[in-house]
Amino acid sequence: MEPHAGQVNQFLILGLHIIAVIGLLYFLRRLHNGLRRQSHERFIRLASNADMARRNIKRIEDEQWHERLNSHLRISRYQLGLSREQLAQLARIDEFQQSRLMR
Repeated sequence: MEPHAGQVNQFLILGLHIIAVIGLLYFLRRLHNGLRRQSHERFIRLASNADMARRNIKRIEDEQWHERLNSHLRISRYQLGLSREQLAQLARIDEFQQSRLMR
């Protein structure tokens, strides 16, 4: 029994549909994996940027705190009436602290 031309055409159309669906599923899977990888990389980059920003803020706060402390110390030293030698020694300590902050 030979298949009719209509049946052959139906099988061809069915086969083409199956191939198209398989291709579409393959494409969607690749697209999903690519988007997931990009999303993960973006998340890692954002976390890294946030961590760097936190460290920079902490460093700036520390510098400002040290500057305020040194300013208050300078004011109170002169108010205490320290000798020139004592003021010079404290100035050397200030310079050392400033050099440490600049590193």
